[in-house]
Amino acid sequence: MGEKISSQLLDALILIHQARFEKKFKKIETLEKASVSFDSVKILIRMTHTLEIIEQKSYIKLENDLQNIGRMLGGWIRSLKNQKDKTSQTKTILH
Repeated sequence: MGEKISSQLLDALILIHQARFEKKFKKIETLEKASVSFDSVKILIRMTHTLEIIEQKSYIKLENDLQNIGRMLGGWIRSLKNQKDKTSQTKTILH
């Protein structure tokens, strides 16, 4: 299970890194893929806790960190979508 967690986390980090250099419309798509990978990590971490593979204290710390990272990633996606919506509205008004 540790290998799967590492693999999913690495996938999410690579996608986040790629998104930094992409245009806005592609960036949203890439970040959403990263979010899916990151959600998989959260599920796997919860499973390790349920199966008593990691201790409660470690799980609580990980879960807190994962929640914070998830909020940041979600905020980045929402921000980009809001910018996209505002741009679309402006173009509609001008035409």
